[in-house]
Amino acid sequence: MTLSLSWTGWPSYQDYLAARRRYATLTPKLYNGQLAGFTVDMPGIVGGGSRATMTYRVYVTLVNSPAHPPDAWMTYPQDHLIRHCNVWHPGGGSPQVRLELPFVCLGHFADNWNSGRLGRATNFLSFLDQVYTVLNNENPDSPAR
Repeated sequence: MTLSLSWTGWPSYQDYLAARRRYATLTPKLYNGQLAGFTVDMPGIVGGGSRATMTYRVYVTLVNSPAHPPDAWMTYPQDHLIRHCNVWHPGGGSPQVRLELPFVCLGHFADNWNSGRLGRATNFLSFLDQVYTVLNNENPDSPAR
């Protein structure tokens, strides 16, 4: 994929390419000519006690990154169809980004990222892998719905 912008900042272009090898639908999103985020389709469980699978379309915003982990919002399916206990109803997320979309709870990953405990693991691919892990494993001890 060729982009019509000079790729600077976080994630690096190399990090994007590495993530795209694992998540083939990863697509950069621009706002006023600047990299603002990405969309990616990810498989996950339906949740609510069901291990059936479904596809989630995740919108990743980069507003606070890399000082803080990106935010992961669900653009598909609609909120009323989501039963996964670790996806917040619309209205969550960072104070800098307020979207009326369901929001993925990252649990302790966000705390570890912010404290620096993840060290070199604070890269774009580790973030996407965490979102994938959450969507495929409900944690009823940390319910968002």
